[in-house]
Amino acid sequence: MRKILIILLSLPLISFSQNMGCTNPLALNFERNSSKENCTNIYHHIGIYIYKIKTLETFVNLNQSKNEIKNKLEQLRALDNNLKINVALAKSS
Repeated sequence: MRKILIILLSLPLISFSQNMGCTNPLALNFERNSSKENCTNIYHHIGIYIYKIKTLETFVNLNQSKNEIKNKLEQLRALDNNLKINVALAKSS
């Protein structure tokens, strides 16, 4: 039971844009812990990825960003290099 609890607590959090006219909201940030007082629009990240081949080739050839290294989240490498990450809400995980 403890092992499962630890895994759930270690899931990264994600914040994303909520443009009303946007069918595919974009990730704004990933973080391990949210210290923000206003915790609206922050969700647990499940992490199911679909890449276009060209995007994946670009991503794997990028150097790790300082932000990625500091936070130990590879998604930040993409965001720091202006690669878009579309997100969707799941009703459950």
